Formats: sequence, structure tokens, C-alpha cells
Amino acid sequence: MVEAGEVCMSEKLWLFNTMAKRRRSASDTFEENGLGILEAHLKNLGHEVRIVDYAVPATYRSLTPALIARLTRGVYSRLIRSAGKKSPASTFLKILAVALQGVLSRIQEGRMRRLLTGVAREAGRNRVPLFGMKLWYGEAFTWAKYLADEIHKYSPETVVIGGGYHATLYEEDILRYSNFDLAVAGDGEQPLDEMLKLVGEPWDKTQFMDDVKTLIKDGRIRGGICRNGAEIVKADRENVLCDEIKHEKAIPVYRAENDKAKVHILLESMGCPWNKCNFCVHNQFDKTYVKRRVSDLMDEIEAMIGQGIAMFRFTGSDTPPDFGAQIATAIMERGFKMEFTMGSRAVKGAGTPEMFRRIVESYVLLARSGLKAVFIGGETGNDVINDKVMNKGICRDDLVWTIKAIREAEARTGVHVNVSLAMIYPTPLVDGITNEDVRRDNLSLISECMPDSVMITPPGPFKNSAWNTEKERFGFKLGPNMVKSAMEYEYVLYKPLNMWPDMDIHLYEMSFRRILEVSQAFRNEVQNGLGVPTDLSDEHFLMMQAAGITGREGIREFKLNAMLDLIACDYAYIDSIGRKVSERSRKLAASNGNHGSIPFAAEAECDVSGHDEAMNAEVCLPFVST
Repeated sequence: MVEAGEVCMSEKLWLFNTMAKRRRSASDTFEENGLGILEAHLKNLGHEVRIVDYAVPATYRSLTPALIARLTRGVYSRLIRSAGKKSPASTFLKILAVALQGVLSRIQEGRMRRLLTGVAREAGRNRVPLFGMKLWYGEAFTWAKYLADEIHKYSPETVVIGGGYHATLYEEDILRYSNFDLAVAGDGEQPLDEMLKLVGEPWDKTQFMDDVKTLIKDGRIRGGICRNGAEIVKADRENVLCDEIKHEKAIPVYRAENDKAKVHILLESMGCPWNKCNFCVHNQFDKTYVKRRVSDLMDEIEAMIGQGIAMFRFTGSDTPPDFGAQIATAIMERGFKMEFTMGSRAVKGAGTPEMFRRIVESYVLLARSGLKAVFIGGETGNDVINDKVMNKGICRDDLVWTIKAIREAEARTGVHVNVSLAMIYPTPLVDGITNEDVRRDNLSLISECMPDSVMITPPGPFKNSAWNTEKERFGFKLGPNMVKSAMEYEYVLYKPLNMWPDMDIHLYEMSFRRILEVSQAFRNEVQNGLGVPTDLSDEHFLMMQAAGITGREGIREFKLNAMLDLIACDYAYIDSIGRKVSERSRKLAASNGNHGSIPFAAEAECDVSGHDEAMNAEVCLPFVST
């Protein structure tokens, strides 16, 4: 336990990757780039930092009894096969499924508490002054709050800091609805550096908190959030106002054998060039669209290849085709053999001959350089709704012709690029247009474009979006505890929407439960009526290609088995896919010859086979870099 006045261990900061007690996606065990960037940056400045990351397949397996998971999987498999049939047997299976889920949840909660209590005790034994958490949505945030409470119990002199996506979106609400000492909205490099400079020996938490509050109130810890009596104080964040990022992100150094799928999340840009969609929260994260220098991207790719990683997901919200073409050209000039996916907006005016030609040429380069899938936000097939409700900035023809350009690039290169089209249904409406009109236009758009998957989600009035700040205008009615509930709302896109929890949200007179039913009916219509798979994103296609899964039947099997794994917490199938992804990534990296010069991080001092020890209170910390 850290006591006031004690000299701290050499590691002044632990960075913890928060997690739910069960997996949410086949892709949620990719390499953790965010904490890796922070660790590398802070170590470059001379700070001692440790990453603690239990979000790995072995931990998830250890949280669930294998026998119960397999039994649960079998029950749900039979329920799916008997869907639509009413019989005493199906009724019994439904009752059994609910009972098994209850047993699973209770066991997982007990094991999760033991795991996190062990982490808190270990932090106390190591006299850690600062404990930072990368916060995620839903149940992961619930468990992050539990861990914060345990750290305050077992290591009361440790300062607990919340950061990451969740803290950037919810800002002051992180402290309003949790026991965190501090929070950071936006990039963590500068705030954590400033905090680490204040860690003195002997350690004095009270003095540290006073000093940090002063810096936050003076705006010298950018994005810092603290309590000042009953008030919560927030410093302004840094806004990059140039069109290219002038400072470079540090390059993570991953552990060689951490059981993660060897896919690197590559930050090629920040923000969105449009940044005006009414439903979107990107404006809360980055006010302007900024690109990284292509030469710096190539250096990072080379470093990853040197670590045995040659599969990437570009994490920017939009990689415009012309910027993508610059990246693709540089990849081929450097001779990199790699595979990647990206997100990209449909191009305004894509149907004009000159613009269509440019888009095709860009995607030809991208396909030849290793592009395997692209995620495109379509939202609806109705131009009035996309304009007045979504403020999307593009029309139906732009979507159609952008996807046609991708298909033309395929024809020229012989390389298939999977297209995942995102849509929102049902939606807020305008006078003269019904949800039936939108449904019909959506089906028409999908039929014309025939994407490889359609990601269909119900409407969500997230905090700081126009749908939230102008909720009456868009027909939303939100309960009084909407923000607190949304912060811990657990959704899994793969799961049928009837398995999502309820929320105190209405769209006109539709309850949230009814919204989910309407959205699920549209999912079923697209998948069963049009034969287009639903709810597979670009990274899932990257995984499938690495595993040799192709064709509509292969995709259907992947989706079914992944869904069963996630519902039952029997991860045998998606774990096997993850291993194939890592094998493919390593082989691709090896085929690059001598590219890359950054070694893997050293192995952790203690590794846990099977994670039996991780369930003990005296927990040994595996999966760390020091």
C-alpha cells in the first residue's frame, strides 16, 4: 500500500486497459495502440511506465467456466435452428438459455472482482503513485469504477486517472459519476507528462492533487479535469488547426507473445473533413481534420513490420481516396507487403466523369498496395433525410458512384475490396416522409450497390451530438438519467437487437424497445430478403481474409459462429480466427525481408499460463511491458 511520505517504486505510472467481463467482438483483442503510444511517448521523455492489459483471449477464457460456456453455446445454437417454431422444447430451451446466462454472469462477476481486486493490491504493494485507465463504454466503465474504488481501498495514496475515448466524450461526467481522482479529455501525452513531473519523493498525494488542480485551473494541463470542492473544473484541450500533423505520435513497442491478434491500429488522420453530421460526436474529439505526414506513416509501418506485424486498420474516421492514394503510392515505393482496411466517406460529385476517374485511380492504387476492406457511412438511401436529419453532406448518387468506383477498381486489379455500408434505422423524420419511405429507399440503395455487408444500428442521441443538444427538434425524448445510463450501456453490434438492454429513450412515440424491434426487422429483411450479410465491419473482413474465409456462405458461417461465441462466452471459434490472423500477419511481415528495426518489448517478469493465478487475490500481473 502506498503511504504518505513513502518513496515510490521506479514506475511512477501504471496504464490499465479497462475491459468488460465478456468479449464484444471478434476484433476486440487487436494490439492496444493507444496505451502503447502513451507508454512510448512517456518513456522517450524519461518516465518509467508500465502497461497492464488483461484484455487478451486467455483472460476472457479464464473468466468463464468452459463447460457452462459450451453448454450455453449448444443451447443457443439449437434456438437459432428452431427460430420461428413454437413448441414445448423451444420454450424449455429459452428458459434454459436465460438460466445459463444468469449463472454465467454471476460467476464472471465474481471472477472479475477477484481479478481487479488483485490488480489494486498489486498497485499498493508496488507503491504506484499514478494509476491511469483507458476508459471504454458500457460494462467496461462499470468495472473501471469498481477498480478505482478498490485502489482507493488498498492503495489510498494512489491517484486514479480516467482517460481515453469515454473521458473525451463525457468529460466532467466521468468525475460526476465515479470515484476517479482526475480525468483527461483528449490526448494524454502532455497531461501525463506534466503530472509525472509533479511526482516527488517522498510521495505526498495531497500536495500532488493541490499542484495538479492549480495547473488545470491555469490551463497548463490540457484537457485535465479535477474536482475543486463541489465544482468540477476542466481545462481547454489543444486544438490542432493545421491541415497536417506537425508533431509525431510515438511508435508503440508491443510484446511478442501477448496473445493479441497481430493487427496494428494505425492513426493516419484525426478528425473528419466534413465534421457536421447531426448524429456524430467526432466534433467533440477533433475540431478539424488533420493528416499525418505520409513519410511518418511509412516509418511506423516499417517499425511494425520489424515487430512481426503487417496487418493494419487505419483508425481515422475518414481516409479520403486521394489521401489514401498518396499512402498507397508510398507503400508500393517502399516495397511493403501488407494488408489493411480503412474508413472513407462517399465522395461528393462521385458521378461526374472526372471525379469518378480520380476515385477509380485512387482505389486501384489502394487495392494494389494491400487494401482489403473499406467502411462507408451511408446512413440512409433517402436524400431528404440525409440532408435535413443527418446533415450528411452527400446524396444517394454520391454513395452509389463511390461504390461503383471501388468495383471498377476491383475489375482493373482483380483484387476484391469488401465494402461495409453503415446505415441508421429507424431515423428521425421530416414532414411528408415516413419510416416506410426510408425503409424502401434504403432497400433500393442496398440493392443497387450490393455492399459486402450493411451495418445497421438504431439511432443514438449521444452526448454532444446535435441529436442530443437539439433533441426536441429531432423527436427524441430522453430520461433524466440518460447520461449516466448511456455511460454504462452495454451494446454488442453482433448481437440480435432483442438482446440489447432497454434505455429511457423515445423517438416520437416509439419506446427504445420498439426502436430496437424495428431496427432488427430491417436487419432481417436485408440479410434474409436481399441476401446481404449485416453487422460485419471492415476489420471483420480483414480477419476473414486472413483466415481464408470467402464467399457468402463462408461469411454467413463466420457471423453465426462469432455471434454464438460472444453470446455464450465460448471463444473457441474467434480465438482460432485470431490465431490465424496473427499467423498471417507474421508471415506477411517476414516476407518483407529486412524492413523494420524496432524490437519487441521484453517479456513480462511473470506470465500466467491459463490465468489460474489471475483469479487469486495475490495476483501476478501478466501481459505487461516494463
